[in-house]
Amino acid sequence: IDTRCEQMLLKGLVTETTVLRQDGKLPLSSQPARAIGYRQTLDYLYRSEAKSKDEEALDQYIEDFTTATRRYAKKQMSWFRKDDSFMFVPVQVLDERKKGDDENEVETKEATMLRVEKAAGIITEMCLLSREEYEKQLLMTLEGEKEGTTTTTTTTNKTNDKQKGAVKTSKKEQQTQREAYIQQLPLSAQTKIANEEQGKQMKFYKPQRYIIQKGTKEYEDIMLEVDQCTKRIQGLNDDF
Repeated sequence: IDTRCEQMLLKGLVTETTVLRQDGKLPLSSQPARAIGYRQTLDYLYRSEAKSKDEEALDQYIEDFTTATRRYAKKQMSWFRKDDSFMFVPVQVLDERKKGDDENEVETKEATMLRVEKAAGIITEMCLLSREEYEKQLLMTLEGEKEGTTTTTTTTNKTNDKQKGAVKTSKKEQQTQREAYIQQLPLSAQTKIANEEQGKQMKFYKPQRYIIQKGTKEYEDIMLEVDQCTKRIQGLNDDF
């Protein structure tokens, strides 16, 4: 998500917002102006005591944008998980990368195509299922997800409590049992459980920069663009 936000900036989000605003197509009180991306950009462009080459303000803007995007993405996924009519499709994370001239890790075009083709293949298989088979998979996903997200601790302890002198199953063994159970579930259920685990881990996520880093050409280009746009929006002099 952080990378995609940076890519949006590099592809002209700030300039786009500026043009829309100056053309009267983005009123500050409108719903689009409150959308993630536009909202943070407008806050930045209309900031008080604006000055050129303000790294602190730019860094805060990027952080606000990426943070808002991550939070909304997490909220969206929670909505999908609560809706029993959705099937979940796994999409491989970026793992085939190459080093660019600026030492930033960039996914190769071939790796991108493989990820897309694999996910598309799974979706195609689901589309070809009969209604009966599809609903059966949905039910299996729902039942499996409910069972899989509950650790085996409760069941194991109840069994052991009935056996005097029995040693309780260790946490490692419980985790192994849980993982083995999840592996037997339909792919959609496995993906749904994995997605929920990722959501929990996001609480400890620390924002990172992957492209727009200080000292890089990308950072300098963005700084130049945001300064020009700030000047246009606020009607400032060249030496603001």
